Amino acid sequence: MTSKSKMFSYLVFTMLFAGCLSYPNFSHSSFTGPVGSGGGESFATNGYGRITGIRIWELSHSIITGFQLCFHGIWDEVIGRKTSIENRIILFEDEVITQVSGKHSTRYIKQIIIGTSLGRYMFAGQPFKRAFNMYPDEDHEELIKLSGFHDYYGITALAAHWATPINFA
Repeated sequence: MTSKSKMFSYLVFTMLFAGCLSYPNFSHSSFTGPVGSGGGESFATNGYGRITGIRIWELSHSIITGFQLCFHGIWDEVIGRKTSIENRIILFEDEVITQVSGKHSTRYIKQIIIGTSLGRYMFAGQPFKRAFNMYPDEDHEELIKLSGFHDYYGITALAAHWATPINFA
């Protein structure tokens, strides 16, 4: 093994180890969804730590065009696209997302409703077409990730990932 490859291996190991320390540990996890047609490019949010906020963009009387999750005060990448209508909820300390509901058509997610552990709700989009309701398997789980598909116009499929945090570094 050359000196450069040893250094690279050490760098990769260090980054993986540091990543493990900064990522919260989760026990029991569950998955709900997906809903929607699933056309376009796949996505999965990839922030670290507890979700502390969410922004959702929509077209007036139409579809959900994009969203963005905030993890411990740091906004993750925008999934889909931003439009002029933005809906936002910033969670209080110890408040978590416990429900993702809404409506979808044969092609796009039309509405998203975010429910929290403190009984607060954020509504984005229009209540048209088929309903969906995503929630964790266990009462103590919280939303940790969203995944699905999107195309240029909007979100085409959505799934929710839930888990129970053990500790946060």
